[in-house]
Amino acid sequence: MMKKLFFTAALLAGTFYSQAQETKFGLRAGVNIATVKVAYTNPVTGNTSTVSGSETGFFLGGFAQIGITESLSFQPELLYVAISDANAISLPLLGKYSFGKFSVLAGPDLNYYMDAEEDEFKVNIDAGGSYDITENFDVMARYSAGLGDVSISGIFIGAGYNFKVSHFSFCAGRPVVYPGGFYIFGKTLLANLPMVRPCTTIENTTTK
Repeated sequence: MMKKLFFTAALLAGTFYSQAQETKFGLRAGVNIATVKVAYTNPVTGNTSTVSGSETGFFLGGFAQIGITESLSFQPELLYVAISDANAISLPLLGKYSFGKFSVLAGPDLNYYMDAEEDEFKVNIDAGGSYDITENFDVMARYSAGLGDVSISGIFIGAGYNFKVSHFSFCAGRPVVYPGGFYIFGKTLLANLPMVRPCTTIENTTTK
């Protein structure tokens, strides 16, 4: 079931990318404060108790920010999360709404725990915010809420650096140009990176 969810998530990300007005790729890293909770039901008394513990680890990985409108974007991430014996591959699928330099993010988070002997796939719900320090550099904080009798929740605090990609395509013989360029360390390395965007009809893919 969870493998199908991972495949569907990748397909969804590709669909968003094909329709994107502006796309940013980037790297992200930071600190993760994780809390593990286990709900246990006594078979004799029927009483349920919860045992919990916390540990600090780190996370690192990459992300894409795929523009839908000027303020709304889809932000999938692929992260390696290191927490002692609970190392995981995390795939947050976040909706992002920006107003000025501030943004709010929320969405499901698919997790594969590499050291687990069973129940290695778990789904969390993430919510948080970010602040753009510069056009390419941001800081973020969000809470990932675990679900189920055995849950792993976490507070993620980190920073990211993005590489904004601009591309143009040709729909019905007319070039559609998206503003921007490819940026790294404040310099434009490559502008108007060519990419053919899927259209109803594509009559011509050359310029005069």
